[in-house]
Amino acid sequence: MREERPSLTGPLRLDRIACDSGASSGPLVADLDARADKGFAGLAGAATVRGNKLTVPGLYAETLALDTRLAFRDSALTGRIAANAGGVGSGGVRFGLLGLEGSVRTREAFRKAEFRGTIDGQGLRQGAALDNALASGERSASGTLLAPMLAQLRASLKREERGSRLGGEIALRRNGDAMSVVIPQARLTGGSGQTLLTLSRFQMASGTKGGPPLLAGSFATGGAGFPRIVGRMERGRAGQALFRLTMAPWRAAGGSLAIPEMMIAQIADGSLGFSGTTQVSGAIPGGSVQNLVLPVNGAYGARGELALWRHCVTARFDRLELGQMAVDGNALQFCPPGGSAIVRNGARGLQVAAGTPGLDLTGKLGETQLALRTGAVGFAWPGVLKATAVDVTLGPPATATHLTVADLDARVGGELGGVMGELEPSSPPFRSTSPMPRVNGAMSMESLYFPAPNLTSPIVSTLPASKSCIPPAQR
Repeated sequence: MREERPSLTGPLRLDRIACDSGASSGPLVADLDARADKGFAGLAGAATVRGNKLTVPGLYAETLALDTRLAFRDSALTGRIAANAGGVGSGGVRFGLLGLEGSVRTREAFRKAEFRGTIDGQGLRQGAALDNALASGERSASGTLLAPMLAQLRASLKREERGSRLGGEIALRRNGDAMSVVIPQARLTGGSGQTLLTLSRFQMASGTKGGPPLLAGSFATGGAGFPRIVGRMERGRAGQALFRLTMAPWRAAGGSLAIPEMMIAQIADGSLGFSGTTQVSGAIPGGSVQNLVLPVNGAYGARGELALWRHCVTARFDRLELGQMAVDGNALQFCPPGGSAIVRNGARGLQVAAGTPGLDLTGKLGETQLALRTGAVGFAWPGVLKATAVDVTLGPPATATHLTVADLDARVGGELGGVMGELEPSSPPFRSTSPMPRVNGAMSMESLYFPAPNLTSPIVSTLPASKSCIPPAQR
């Protein structure tokens, strides 16, 4: 006590902290130098805190070094802080060292608070959760162009970890129960010196109770092996979050994926609606595609329900290969069942259903010319494949083998099976394992067999659903 002003100096040691909220720590040592005003009207001083094993929900740090100079008067706290934490982890990322430095101010008995300063993170590494998610995605995408892209992304992330650094400006604000983060600018640099991520005028604010956070601002990604995405987040007239993004062609192992434009809207309950275009070249299940231009539109519900293509969609490609079949460039239009979507995924699992007024495809089956024309075609997975007026021509016009089917009704699941009506072969190479080559009514598809000219192996009607029997109706 001096001049009626009490003071407190010296170390304060705590063995540990454990709170009901889930916050905890190991040993803490605080070196205090504080002095109160007369009558405890206010308090000012400095403190240094050293500790380890700090945990709060969603965040942990192995070590903490905190230096502060603060004053509390008139129910307001003001001052500066400098904090450095080692071994910081949150969700799918970890930092070797993470630092914050800046000014702090609170008002109305801490109901309102603000921090303005800088952030400096070093040794950024992906956590197990992120790497496991990418590895799982890579396994799920096996046999498609996405698998090598995800493998490339994992390798690039690993390569850039050593020597990586995050730097920028940050403001944290609290107003009652509302919280917000504002990042005027920030940059993530990889160990190679390349810029991997930039943020500009980025804002994240708490939304309605139980709803997702509200986002705004601009971002860009880049670097060798990474997708180059440019996006802008803003608020719509109705208050929804709007995301506009583009992605330059991302290439790996001969495949390419580009998003010339995409618009994503998020409403208060977390539901997403999206619309845009993708350009794809590379491996797909059972084959490959070149220069596929596919409009994408749909919605992702707050409960995890996915719906794609609620309206008719036209896909265009230069070349499509499925098994031994190669289809020339074409445009295919498919429409969903009334009141539904072509692709749905939710509590009832994955469901696919589409129809088209007809197919008119040309190409090759092995080395043999192929032409396929149909009437209306309908497809459901799992379920059935229905087609009318199917006309298949194999070989050059002079020696072609023709097969016409008035009605095709097939079960779609693991193996393809079903019945055909009014089957009419028009050339000698056709034969059937049933007594009669011509069928009026129905015939088991398992009994159908015909060798095509100039093929190294015959065509057999019973094929796995991923082979050439199914995909023409899916496109």
